[in-house]
Amino acid sequence: AEILKNENIDLVINSRTRFIYKKSILQIPKMGCLNIHHGLLPEQRGLMCDFWAHLEGTPFGFSIHQMTPKIDDGPILKVVPVESPRKNYLQSIFMASIQEAKTCLKLLDEIIEKQALAGIPNSSDQKIYRKNPSLKDGYRLQMKGIRL
Repeated sequence: AEILKNENIDLVINSRTRFIYKKSILQIPKMGCLNIHHGLLPEQRGLMCDFWAHLEGTPFGFSIHQMTPKIDDGPILKVVPVESPRKNYLQSIFMASIQEAKTCLKLLDEIIEKQALAGIPNSSDQKIYRKNPSLKDGYRLQMKGIRL
């Protein structure tokens, strides 16, 4: 918290971490904190949504949203489906990470141009929060012919 305050940070981008920021931290950056979420919001919430998308054959991608004290609930700035070889989970994640970097750069340009964050409401009738997959879920993914 002290680093954020002392360095006068404008914006924090949380990428590929599972860290939950406390409300006191979220309020320090002038423009707030963004999260790169590994699921397509607002439907895919919680942990390892990319894993579940591969297991269930649902759309795969990521979203960038403003962080709030409630997990995966802040306004959505970008939702990006990712085309990938669905038979290789790690390759899919790698391809998504490249697209995430490109999307973040474009988003930062938009934020600089507008001097504001402009998101859409993050609401859905489906409020299912995913959890960590079990070992059994990993085996199920492999049984579908998907490499880990």
